[in-house]
Amino acid sequence: MNLARNQFKLIIKDTHQISTVYEHFKVPILDDLLRWQWTQAVSALDKYIHDIVKIGLIKTFNKEITPTNSFNNFSVPVSILEDSLLVSNAFEQFVIKKLSFVSFQTAEKINEGLSLIWTEPHKWQKIADNLGLEKKYLTNKLNLIAQRRNQIVHQGDYPSFNLEKEKLNTKETLDVINFIDQIVDVIHCELEKEFIKRKM
Repeated sequence: MNLARNQFKLIIKDTHQISTVYEHFKVPILDDLLRWQWTQAVSALDKYIHDIVKIGLIKTFNKEITPTNSFNNFSVPVSILEDSLLVSNAFEQFVIKKLSFVSFQTAEKINEGLSLIWTEPHKWQKIADNLGLEKKYLTNKLNLIAQRRNQIVHQGDYPSFNLEKEKLNTKETLDVINFIDQIVDVIHCELEKEFIKRKM
């Protein structure tokens, strides 16, 4: 589990360091560095959720922790179960392939992914309580961050038919990075506690 968090922290650290380069030159032509930071922070969150869901699914499959209701509805091809010597590796490869078609960037999608490994019925409320925020504010802010990320990646950060990119500054970008960092810290802490309780 710690490997997923450590990789996330490494990506976040690299993302933060770009601020130094931007602040040194601080010219409008380098505003795309801020856009890179924004998308990189969302990618770090996406990767963390993929990694932690994979770890949780494998732990459940190997009977290290008790299953969630969502795990019980997780379809696995019978062919994976045929070779008992390779079944764990085959399951891991199946999970990697299945999750590769999903992005975990919005509150709804993250909730769906975490439901496979976390029994908490009110995940975003739990996260919001830990952060001292209102749940609606938390989920709305995350969804807006994901929406802006999509605008940057798919539209070059040009909203609709505007001939000018949407403005962005270091304060906004650092807020996004720190916000995502805090969300992951809470999720990781809650999952660590839960996995200990559900140990078989």
